[in-house]
Amino acid sequence: MVLDKVDELEVLKSLLKKTFGNIKTDISINTKDLERLHDYNRRLEMQLMQLTGEIAILRSQLKPVFDSQNL
Repeated sequence: MVLDKVDELEVLKSLLKKTFGNIKTDISINTKDLERLHDYNRRLEMQLMQLTGEIAILRSQLKPVFDSQNL
């Protein structure tokens, strides 16, 4: 009876170790994914700022054309 309980506790202990190991792995993977997404987001923000600047330049260049045509 006591040995059964000890065996049961050992199995539970092993299962908990495995579960916590899996959780640690998942957290590590998720952290890496978040870092990659953050870098990707930063690059997209930089591209957006660059394109916004280019659009402003194009608008200023086209303004005289639009003004002359009364658009």
